[in-house]
Amino acid sequence: MLLTKKHSGILFINLKISCLPSFIRKSIFCMIHFSLILPSFIFGQYIYWDVDGNTAGASSGTTADGNWADSSWSNNSNGNVSTSNWTNTNTAHFSAGSDATGSSSIVANLSSVVLTGITVEEGDVSITAGSGELTLSGTAIFSISENSSLSISEPLLYGGNTLNKAGKGLFTLGANNLDASGTTTISQGKIDIASGVTLSGGVTGSGSLKSVIGGLGTVDSVTLGGGSNEIDFISPGLGNASSLTSSSSKNQISTQRSSDAVGTFTATTLNWNNGGVYDWEIKDFSPGTTSGAYDVLSFSTLNFESGQTFGINIMSVSDGAGTIGNVSSGNTISSNFSGNSGFLFLKGSTVNGIGSGDVSSSFSIRSDDFDLQQGHWFGDWGVYRDGGNFYLTYSAVPEPSTYAMVFVLCGFLALNRCSSRYFKKFKSFCTSSLGNFIRGHICLHTNRRSHE
Repeated sequence: MLLTKKHSGILFINLKISCLPSFIRKSIFCMIHFSLILPSFIFGQYIYWDVDGNTAGASSGTTADGNWADSSWSNNSNGNVSTSNWTNTNTAHFSAGSDATGSSSIVANLSSVVLTGITVEEGDVSITAGSGELTLSGTAIFSISENSSLSISEPLLYGGNTLNKAGKGLFTLGANNLDASGTTTISQGKIDIASGVTLSGGVTGSGSLKSVIGGLGTVDSVTLGGGSNEIDFISPGLGNASSLTSSSSKNQISTQRSSDAVGTFTATTLNWNNGGVYDWEIKDFSPGTTSGAYDVLSFSTLNFESGQTFGINIMSVSDGAGTIGNVSSGNTISSNFSGNSGFLFLKGSTVNGIGSGDVSSSFSIRSDDFDLQQGHWFGDWGVYRDGGNFYLTYSAVPEPSTYAMVFVLCGFLALNRCSSRYFKKFKSFCTSSLGNFIRGHICLHTNRRSHE
């Protein structure tokens, strides 16, 4: 069975049943025929946001502002038929046509909106608080296309159901979910929790694509790791910090942010397992100045998976919008920051599963993007734990092993540069020396035998 194809808001099912017995095929066709004559609301369908009536597209411009309660919903994906009011237990699709590529604001001014999902196909959609709340039905898929975004400040009512974030686009949760009876999962992309907002009920990963949680608010529980149902990356501050190309990609990007790219995020209970990565951005290279200077991840309880290694991805930004570039106070990159004089990047109360003091060996630290922006490749990063506080330490002077590696590299480069000039002479010298050694050894051996 092959599911599903969208056409004018109706879901079709394509079946490959030629290999089935005839009585089964007849039964299936009967069921399909019966289902097609049932009212569409029993199954749910896409309803397209369309503020300009039966004119093709979603609006007369690139934005489609309006009120959810208005007669601005179409059952046609092109938006060229008459519109009507919202009907519950459907998926809201933004928008009809392909012209609403700008930023659209929709007021959710209904006593109760029940939906099976939200799809943002293009543009940036903001659903602002009106009366009532958004109520989820079943597994509500919030799918946001790449380079698009969805922001919701209307309260969410899970009612024991599931919200699943899909697509590479950014989803910002701007209001508390009204109950913790449901489940939040991430199939792909990032959920940003806005400042002052708490996501109750925790969040888990779903599938093999990259999942990210972060923002400026709070999640009551999350498990960070590379395993099944675990969140791949945690990223304080708003917007995406690293690429979504693969579940393990750490390459720095700078998208969908205008402010607060650097900030503090709270995970009340944080379980950090093997393979989990902390995307850490720094704007000001000044330890002790945490307010907007660099990311901080707060917790009440932090559980490390015993005996594993945990990833930290260090990236530099030049402003609050997360523009990739040099940090402020860059002159201090030539300084050393050890112990608890380093950068406080992780702070809380109860910590389990890791030692104290220098715990650098428990972390895999990547600083490639940071080094590239600063033009400085020789600093060493580490991690120091002091009670519930963890500090990123920095040494501008490399360890002896780093020097050795550099010297070997320089020697290799020098040899490579000279090889074309001196290889023939070197080869001749080696051949000659080897020949002389062999002849001398034979002569010496012969002389020894002659004296026996």
